[in-house]
Amino acid sequence: RIKQIVLTLRFVFWSSALLGALHIAIWHTALAGLADFLTGDWYYPVTFVVYAQFALMLAAALFVMRSPLLWAIVGACNWTLNTVLQWLFVAACTEFNAAMIAWNAPERQVELGMTVVFAGFWTLMLVAFWFAVAQAARVQRLLAENPELAIVRQRFDPQQRVAGGVAEHTRERRRRESGAAWRARLRLGGAVAAGLALAITAIWLLTRPPKVDAAVDAFAASWQSGDLAAIDAMLDRGRIREGVERRGWLDAMPALGERAIEASGRAAVVRYPCDDDELVLRYRLADAVWQLESVELPPYRTPPLEPALERFRSAWNAPGTAAVVEQFRPDLRERFGPLFEQICEKRGWTERRPKLGVVDPGRVRNGGASVLFELGADELRLRFEYWHPSWQVTGLVPPKG
Repeated sequence: RIKQIVLTLRFVFWSSALLGALHIAIWHTALAGLADFLTGDWYYPVTFVVYAQFALMLAAALFVMRSPLLWAIVGACNWTLNTVLQWLFVAACTEFNAAMIAWNAPERQVELGMTVVFAGFWTLMLVAFWFAVAQAARVQRLLAENPELAIVRQRFDPQQRVAGGVAEHTRERRRRESGAAWRARLRLGGAVAAGLALAITAIWLLTRPPKVDAAVDAFAASWQSGDLAAIDAMLDRGRIREGVERRGWLDAMPALGERAIEASGRAAVVRYPCDDDELVLRYRLADAVWQLESVELPPYRTPPLEPALERFRSAWNAPGTAAVVEQFRPDLRERFGPLFEQICEKRGWTERRPKLGVVDPGRVRNGGASVLFELGADELRLRFEYWHPSWQVTGLVPPKG
């Protein structure tokens, strides 16, 4: 029983030393790019910890036969630290994902599935090591009570060896026991590895997010049928009806090309060729459901703004206010028309208004433009928006006075 406990401890420490060597290899290869982001205050301590853990496990594997309890406690403390750090990392990733959702950047979230699996594995190893401490304490007590059960083997003097004697029989017996022990450890290691593989696969299958394809198919069906109400119901925020109406697509929605899906963790971006450009959908995974966050329609295909500015100048210079009111978007005329007439009546502009001077058309962005007309010593501010098939006034700010 003593031999079984101590040799198992030694096997576990050799496995931990091998894992530490793997950590060193990963740190210097796969994660070498982190050196560009970590300052010296972080990179060198992490490197020290990686090497120190390997050296500690190697020393434990070499000397656990002499002091089982001491090295079992050292291993348990090491795994306790690793487990705490692993769960702190999981908590930090969870907070980071919450911050990314709050900052409207779900595509930058970290996938937590395998991280939680590794944290669970570390926790199981922690429990196993503290159980090993209890067993090592029992071994230490038995060795103190029975010194003849020494684990460290004494070598026979070659001159005292006798052919067919006790030493030779003991050596043969130990060779057989050692072979049987290694075969048992290999079987145990294989069973543990297979069990872990099955557990990790099962957890991955149960926790993996659903594919975004079903949500994308539902959007495509609603788009082709022109069901804007269904698309608005899918959207987490905003509506697309205004953008579709401004582009003149209410009667016939443009066809969508072959989609390209870029899924990363809890976020997905879908791109459709549409209207000689592309339609972009952004999804995020919330409670195992893909939520459509935004729909980026293709850019507006706007005609030149200058003819619309000249039409407004002609309407401004025309007698009365009807021609100016006609420049407003139709659904705004009933609301803005009386307000504009009141402004003109208050300033004596009902029949004639001061001539408009130099115009600053500004920049056309997302189908809109902020325009400034010189008006005497002041300026007249206008907001033009493209509503298929022409530019229309959607805002007017007269000079102060």
